[in-house]
Amino acid sequence: MEAHESERSIKLRKYDYEKDDGSKKLLSFYKKVREKFTFKRSGSEMVAVVVSVMQSLDEPDKISKMCQEIGQLHAKYRRSKGMKIDYWDKLGEAITETIREYQGWKIHRESLRAATVLVSYVVDQLRFGYSRGLHVQGSRDTKEEEDGE
Repeated sequence: MEAHESERSIKLRKYDYEKDDGSKKLLSFYKKVREKFTFKRSGSEMVAVVVSVMQSLDEPDKISKMCQEIGQLHAKYRRSKGMKIDYWDKLGEAITETIREYQGWKIHRESLRAATVLVSYVVDQLRFGYSRGLHVQGSRDTKEEEDGE
């Protein structure tokens, strides 16, 4: 009986917490901090991917596989986060622009061209994996609908 009462009191406290304006503001702030942390973590992970790509330049199949797997894993964010396939292009543009700023495009034109080709290849593989992930996800959704009938 005590366990049931404590569960009910937790629900009541949560309900009161959600009604309070100060608590709502705190909760909203917490969500924003969590989103920024997630974005920052994603940025760190992207740097790790770029480093891995650079270390695997002699192994294009390894690069393709890695990028396609990452793209496929991101297909789940289409519904939950509204991710679109065009976001991969924006990522490619951001990486290329960062390289341009870092390398000084006037001094190292050939390096910039090589980096642009590499980034295009990586983005193409990410997009391919993402599309494949959407296809697999669509197949699962269709199967679940058929099983539910």
